[in-house]
Amino acid sequence: MKIGEVDRFFEALKDGRWHTLDKIASKANIDEEEAKLIAAFLGEFCFIKIDMEKKKVKLDVLTRKFLENLEKHESAACYEEITA
Repeated sequence: MKIGEVDRFFEALKDGRWHTLDKIASKANIDEEEAKLIAAFLGEFCFIKIDMEKKKVKLDVLTRKFLENLEKHESAACYEEITA
């Protein structure tokens, strides 16, 4: 598992909806086994919610808010660099 793969996994989930692991793997350009490993890791630390029956995952509410704020902060920092 590499940071870039985890980042793409998060990116595939950023809409806050439930997604199957095969769809996430496709969106994140990783194989399904890697998606399962990432999901297990993120689920263990409560970054994502996992529905084992339907084999779907989605971002935890706090994780989603964190990622949204991080994105806003990164955009603001880029703007400040350009206008400075």
